[in-house]
Amino acid sequence: FEGAFNAAFSVSLKYLIDGALLERNGRVLVWTLAVLAAAGLLVSIAGLLGDYFQARICSQAVTDIRETLFGHLQNLPLGFFQRSSSGALMSRFAGDVLAIEQALASFGPSCLLPLVEAVFSVAILMWFKAGLAFIALLIVPLAIFGPKLFANRTLAAGFQKRVVEAAMLSSTQENIQAQSLVKAYSLEPWSATWFQG
Repeated sequence: FEGAFNAAFSVSLKYLIDGALLERNGRVLVWTLAVLAAAGLLVSIAGLLGDYFQARICSQAVTDIRETLFGHLQNLPLGFFQRSSSGALMSRFAGDVLAIEQALASFGPSCLLPLVEAVFSVAILMWFKAGLAFIALLIVPLAIFGPKLFANRTLAAGFQKRVVEAAMLSSTQENIQAQSLVKAYSLEPWSATWFQG
């Protein structure tokens, strides 16, 4: 709804400027503003409902992922836990699941809304001037395939960040569990230096 409203707002400007202001037609002005106000109210209500349902779906999906992941951990052999750092495992629960949650939450505003706005904008542009719409459509392949040029580097950087975070979590957890020894032997400065790498 929001994408259609944003695109339709451009059309309303045509009526406001051409039909109401330039021709000094108060009736067109009132009707255009009334339609915009009603559409704005409907879009706001639809947006609130959409956000509510998206938050519920996202929350349930993340809960299901965490429960499934935890259940899977319970069925793994002891050797897996001896080979894996606790920080890496905690990173899966914290960082990776959070990344999934953020991806789910941003799907509507980041992917769906721009797509709807683009479709409606091209339709409106076709209505006003078909030649300009066809020129605008030449950009579509660049918009689709352009980001793929950077995707591999971004994914690799994201994975490396997760590896570093897992090592940091593992080191932090080990240090917290060994605080009685750290305090007993005054190893606080050594621990801080060791943690910094």
